[in-house]
Amino acid sequence: LKQGIRKTDYVGRFGGEEFIIISPETNQENIYNLIEKIRFDIENYHFKNIGKVTVSFGISMLKEKDTASSLLKKADEALYKAKNSGRNKVLIYSEDK
Repeated sequence: LKQGIRKTDYVGRFGGEEFIIISPETNQENIYNLIEKIRFDIENYHFKNIGKVTVSFGISMLKEKDTASSLLKKADEALYKAKNSGRNKVLIYSEDK
């Protein structure tokens, strides 16, 4: 993850197998492309003693009335939607259900 992000981004562990990437000063298209590249790179990397793995990502974009909690909740919803719809994908939170 650290190799795939920009110098202005931050990455950290957010749980057992969950990580968070904070990407200031970006738009939805650029962050989607960045995260999709990271997903692709992970999918195509051979991890020692593990082999191939896949990952799912949920993205939320900061809106004016968001709090840290609401932003994380939206990213979590997108992540679980990605996992429940086939895994190994990047989904952006949408207000449209």
